[in-house]
Amino acid sequence: MIRVWRAEDTRAVAEIERVSFPDPWSEEMLEESLENPAFSGFVSEENGEVTGYVGLLCVYDAEIALIAVRPQNRRSGVGGALLAEALKYARSKGCKNVFLEVRTGNAPARAMYEKAGFVPVYVRKNYYGEGQDALVMVNSVP
Repeated sequence: MIRVWRAEDTRAVAEIERVSFPDPWSEEMLEESLENPAFSGFVSEENGEVTGYVGLLCVYDAEIALIAVRPQNRRSGVGGALLAEALKYARSKGCKNVFLEVRTGNAPARAMYEKAGFVPVYVRKNYYGEGQDALVMVNSVP
């Protein structure tokens, strides 16, 4: 089940963030993002437990700022469902382009994004530090 990210989900989101990224957003940063009127988030839930999340900023264009799935729920379609919900929401707000950044070496995430219609735009060198580049991708309405 995909639903709107509520304040009480933030602790679970922070835990998934911690196990998913070497430089995770803190619980405080996640809480602050929910206060931003341009930010919207969705979580996937199974048996009352948060299994993944996506957060995006929508102004003129949209940016997927956060997305991750618990390790035990990866490759099950949860990430794709969250991404689809974020795209649907962005389109409902009139955003023509949805951008995201992904580590160039993260092949599973890149494959999921490409399957959802994202195309590479350019590389940001050393974006994540220590020689880790970011690939900027976009999904545009024709």
